[in-house]
Amino acid sequence: MRARVAPLLILAWLVGGAGCQRDPVGDGWARFGLGDSAGARTAFQELAGQRETAGVGNAALAELHLLMGEDADAEARYQAARAADPANADYVVGYGQALLRQDRTAEAYRAFLDALEVADEGAHVARVAGLLGDAHKVTRLTRTSTDNYSPRFSPDGAHVFFTSHVDGNGDLVRLTLETRELQRVTDTATTNEYGANLSHDGARLLYSSVQHRTNAGLITLQASGSATRSEVFLVRDLATDEDRMLSPSPGPVANPLFSPDGTRILFEAITDSNLDIWTMSDLGKDRVRLTTGEEDDGEPAYHPSGDRVVFVRTHDRNFELMSMATDGTDLRQVTSTPYNEFGGAFSPDGKWYVYPVERGFATTELALMEWSTRRVRTLSRVQGRCIQPSFSPDGTQVIFASDRSDYLELYLMDLTQPAKAETLRRLLRGRLRASSQQ
Repeated sequence: MRARVAPLLILAWLVGGAGCQRDPVGDGWARFGLGDSAGARTAFQELAGQRETAGVGNAALAELHLLMGEDADAEARYQAARAADPANADYVVGYGQALLRQDRTAEAYRAFLDALEVADEGAHVARVAGLLGDAHKVTRLTRTSTDNYSPRFSPDGAHVFFTSHVDGNGDLVRLTLETRELQRVTDTATTNEYGANLSHDGARLLYSSVQHRTNAGLITLQASGSATRSEVFLVRDLATDEDRMLSPSPGPVANPLFSPDGTRILFEAITDSNLDIWTMSDLGKDRVRLTTGEEDDGEPAYHPSGDRVVFVRTHDRNFELMSMATDGTDLRQVTSTPYNEFGGAFSPDGKWYVYPVERGFATTELALMEWSTRRVRTLSRVQGRCIQPSFSPDGTQVIFASDRSDYLELYLMDLTQPAKAETLRRLLRGRLRASSQQ
């Protein structure tokens, strides 16, 4: 039963004030999910123009404005939604989020307090929590006073594989979640290993190795330039601990990933002086280039169905999420904002995509997207970076790396344990007092 909790919880959080009604608002979001933002906008405007649906119509338009980075327009639409339905706490939170995006912090905090006064239980509580810090309970998994990053669950959910620089260079480590025991997987003196990715059956471990020794993690929050080093891919048979080296030329390569059925490997490579997405067989053969053009394309991820690939594309120094069929056709733009979106991971059922969003200096949020509609909520918003998120096999947890402490450490968010309203009230009142004294 536990594996079903998180998707239901997140769904309730996403639909918020709209309740379980999917039509006609759902039809508009379905259009948006297919890339028809103009059609979605028209559908929501029609609803906003009718007295009986003015609240949901204006709220949907406001959310659409937020997704497009049109924060002042979102503020106005949420005000209209609140006027139509003052008792809807999610509308009040949305209004506060629009204010927060415009750096009107004190006003945003007061709006969040107003929302919690309307109701102290419901999807809006987790939404407030995500905009203030962590939407759900977060546990710190590593405390090594060095960089730890690139976490991935084992298929059974019992272990996490990641890169640690605890002994002066990057080696792969396995963490047993129940006991917190750490076991070294690689032990090299002149190379860094990272990007551990297990096959669906848990029998093979795919990872990158680069001829470089350092006591700090090399983390690049962008597609461009992330594959400028000469790396090799290795596949380890976990039954025998034997490694097999792959030869995924052309050019420098990075970020290998097994396909859901384990027969293909997705990766990025420098070709024609820019970064592109490639695929090859799990033996390193039958290499196929999936993207072309002047833009950099990197950080690819498979949809669990195996029929789509999501990746990051750079354009005019902005990073957006794109998707395509696994043969490189049917290219679609997923995000279109003034912010930078980076590569993430899908939930096991393919309904959700978690990824980092860079909205300001030294601040990277974790965002959760409902894949069918492209609707987004914030999971974590803290000072510093939250990067490289991925889901647990049962979909109830998200693991990620963050430098909210002095180093990059691993954190685990439990989607079944949302923040409490009273805790948020104390936090908001404290921040308002502190801001008034400055």
